[in-house]
Amino acid sequence: KSEIDFILEGFDKKLMIFEVKYRNKVKIPAIFNKFGKNYTDILNKKIMITKDYLDFRDGVYFIPACILGVIAEF
Repeated sequence: KSEIDFILEGFDKKLMIFEVKYRNKVKIPAIFNKFGKNYTDILNKKIMITKDYLDFRDGVYFIPACILGVIAEF
């Protein structure tokens, strides 16, 4: 069974999906690809919150948890 941790809908009705993986090594979960195929027309961003990994790969943003506070300030 797969699940997505958070789904946010923007003012434009597009979706952002979030998965939290507080680990040193992270993989893109299969549900991200499945969700992306099923909701291509309304999916805006796929975001993984990680322990310390920052990257953009295969359409997924990897954001370290430690910078979330900085982002919230904007």
